[in-house]
Amino acid sequence: MHPPHTNLLASRAVSDTDKVEIATLLGYQLELVGPSDYVVIAVGAVLNILTVLLIIFAWLNQTYRPIRAKNLRLTTLMCCACVLWYFGDLATNGHVRLTGKWRLCKLWSIWCRDASVFTYSALMFIRIYALDRVFNKHKSYTGWAYYGPIWALFIIIIAFSVTVQWLDDSVTVAFIETIEICKFGVAFRYANMGLLAIIWIAIAVAMFKIRNIESSFREVRECVIICVLALYLLVATTVVQVCAPDYALKRGLRAYVTFSDLLVSHACLWIILGQPVYMRVFRKDYEHRWLQRLTRDGFENEYDVAPLSFATTKLDSDSDDGMSSIHGSSYDGGSTIYSSSASEYPLPDLNIGAPSDAFQHINLDEKPLPPIPPPTPAAISNFTRSNEISTKFTFTRSLQHFS
Repeated sequence: MHPPHTNLLASRAVSDTDKVEIATLLGYQLELVGPSDYVVIAVGAVLNILTVLLIIFAWLNQTYRPIRAKNLRLTTLMCCACVLWYFGDLATNGHVRLTGKWRLCKLWSIWCRDASVFTYSALMFIRIYALDRVFNKHKSYTGWAYYGPIWALFIIIIAFSVTVQWLDDSVTVAFIETIEICKFGVAFRYANMGLLAIIWIAIAVAMFKIRNIESSFREVRECVIICVLALYLLVATTVVQVCAPDYALKRGLRAYVTFSDLLVSHACLWIILGQPVYMRVFRKDYEHRWLQRLTRDGFENEYDVAPLSFATTKLDSDSDDGMSSIHGSSYDGGSTIYSSSASEYPLPDLNIGAPSDAFQHINLDEKPLPPIPPPTPAAISNFTRSNEISTKFTFTRSLQHFS
């Protein structure tokens, strides 16, 4: 025979007042879904829509080479992980009534939230790993070199998720029906935070290694901002999980956790794609300057860049990216600027009327030309640099595949 309170719960739907009273008896302080949760849902939906539109715009303009250099395939997968992460947070952080399919705590926690967080972080690492492999190690990034790390990381994530799925609910995450909440096991929480911390430590190390790559692909500022945001999220999540493991019962704490997840995950994507997309819309000359830097770095062949040639020659030190902007010239990656306009610098008019007149301009008593001086250190440096640049042409397929 069932206890009287069990028969009561089975005989009728539990009201909100009953849930609060039951939570109090269990030692919890339950705050039901309210206006603050609806705000979180709305803000999250808007952020996801804006980020998806950003990705769509980037794909529609993938021929714009600064956008193409951001590895749209991996960035798109990161966006998909953001969306799943959002839905996982809604269920596990208590922003929706856990009825129907929302009661499947393991689905929303393990496969939507945790797997998405790991996938998002792993894709960030793969993106940085690609830059390090091509530009620092001068190795190809096609075939198994490209897909091997991706499949390896996904296999690890899937293996971890499957293992956790088959563990008992009391160890991982369980649905408490009386108060309609997902409750996490202590070991499961710490295992998730530990694995995530390991991935982001690897990302920070990889970002440090690419700090000196060629300026066309340099992302030092972006990497620093992303690392700071990730560190903030890791510390904030750890503090909340340790100090208030029942945060999903309290409106303020669960809103703070979900807002932090939303802002950091989407901010990283906007940091990666924001500048080239903005320049595509508002600054039409940005691609020109970007290609000049690409030419200077010696990667014009990889992007099928024709020699840059314009009407005038001008150095502009006030360009937005801090680099000298070269207008009206063809830049060969060295120290010489070749003007392509013959009319700007015409040859002197010698007024040669007949073949014999030409010899009047030749001074036979002119002293012989002085001997050619030895090469200066600057010339030797340029020659060495040109040799280094020539070795980079072997990465044509790697860069095209990367971008």
